[in-house]
Amino acid sequence: MTTGRDVPIVAAGGLEDGGLGTSFERIQQAVDAVYTDEGVLILMDLGSAVMTTQMVVEMLPPEQGVNIRLSNAPFVEGAVAAAVASSLGNNLDQVQHAAETAMELPKIPRQEPLASTAETPLAPEGPSRSVELAVPNPIGLHARPAALFVTTASRFASRISIQNVTQGRQPVNAKSIMQVASQGTARQGECIRIVAQGEDSEDAIATLRALVEAGFGEMEAETEKATEATVTPQATIPQPGQPVDIPQSSPPSHLQGIGASNGRAVAPAFIYQRPDLRVERRTVEVPQVEIDRFRRALDTARRQLVEVQQQVSASADEETARIFDAHRMMLEDQALTGAVEDKITIELCNAEAAVSDIIGQWVSYFEKLENELMRARAADVRDVGNRLLAVLMGVEQTHLRDLPGPVIVVAEDLAPSETALIDRAQVRGLCAALGNSTSHTAILARMWGIPAVVDLGEGILAIPPGTLLALDGRAGVVEVNPSPETVSTYRAHQKDRA
Repeated sequence: MTTGRDVPIVAAGGLEDGGLGTSFERIQQAVDAVYTDEGVLILMDLGSAVMTTQMVVEMLPPEQGVNIRLSNAPFVEGAVAAAVASSLGNNLDQVQHAAETAMELPKIPRQEPLASTAETPLAPEGPSRSVELAVPNPIGLHARPAALFVTTASRFASRISIQNVTQGRQPVNAKSIMQVASQGTARQGECIRIVAQGEDSEDAIATLRALVEAGFGEMEAETEKATEATVTPQATIPQPGQPVDIPQSSPPSHLQGIGASNGRAVAPAFIYQRPDLRVERRTVEVPQVEIDRFRRALDTARRQLVEVQQQVSASADEETARIFDAHRMMLEDQALTGAVEDKITIELCNAEAAVSDIIGQWVSYFEKLENELMRARAADVRDVGNRLLAVLMGVEQTHLRDLPGPVIVVAEDLAPSETALIDRAQVRGLCAALGNSTSHTAILARMWGIPAVVDLGEGILAIPPGTLLALDGRAGVVEVNPSPETVSTYRAHQKDRA
């Protein structure tokens, strides 16, 4: 049907096993197969296909990403029109235009249209205002400021976007926590651009400008200063619901990790393990039943987060409680919830499988980012996913609110909700097999003066419960069954937190 030069076309739909769905790897392979500097046009349908394709493009080197276009064109007509335009030597703009206007002429002429073709404008009518600002607070636009920013933006009727100008990212919806957390984040000193369009755009820009210039209320949070030291890349973290395998070998006597919070501690090990949330995938006949289950789980998870916030706030810790604003917003964000419902509908799978897949995609996306602060957001998404899975599966979540006595908590990794609710009267230190110095575990440990070491590797998980540990949060060292001399030295420096 085309003339002129050959046009490479690759289909990337479906899963590796031939089933319906969206595969990050297949889309990535398809882009690699057809990529040239002349550009690539990608046609998608809905939901997870759009989200996953956006993730693939974001993972490309910047010099390649600028040559990729995502199109709203119809699959069949758009693909044919694009192929013809490309074969005739048109550039990427012309090819995209041809694809997206392919349906302007009806296939079957009618004297009168079946329905009005008028569309609701994408953006509210009204004036447009914008401002560019440098992010002033030490740790930048991270989870808590992002939640506060989204909450503030959502108070206005205007359409509002935020863009990290310094990093050259695309503008994203300032009212979507998933988009702001993935693409709108910024480090201290980086420039962001805020654009508002609508009747209240002037008030929106003024309010958001004041919020940013005030450092999101964190300018005095000296305990959360961003760590500029090189961060060792953290190990691959299991997907939501997957428990870590405890090594059977004997633990080493000396473990080296990353010092996350200064201080020394000596105490018995308390081994913390999460419940098994491994998901069994099922095919369902009535997807709406699973969608209804998912929506009820969302409501329950939101109520749980409100309770967690109240418990944390009751300990006079309003700053930490803000973390859960971001978690609650994730449960309300169409970028996440819509993708889960689309997956249930398209793949006829149970709600647990859809949640596990979509959360897993977001976790993988964050973990692959170069910015360590943005990589740390994977823990927030995983925490939200595990909460949803626990509700759907009827599994009671474990917690660290009632420790048996003065202990050093040993874990694979600690989710934000687990760290925030920890029994601070009894915990003497924190040890994690995974993590880095910008994780919530590290930030909260520093805030509360709890010595902590992360990224210790799986050897720390082989330690029997009750084993005596000596932890040095500055050096990033954990001694297993330390000598009497080491115990004496550490206890001489240990704070009395009893």
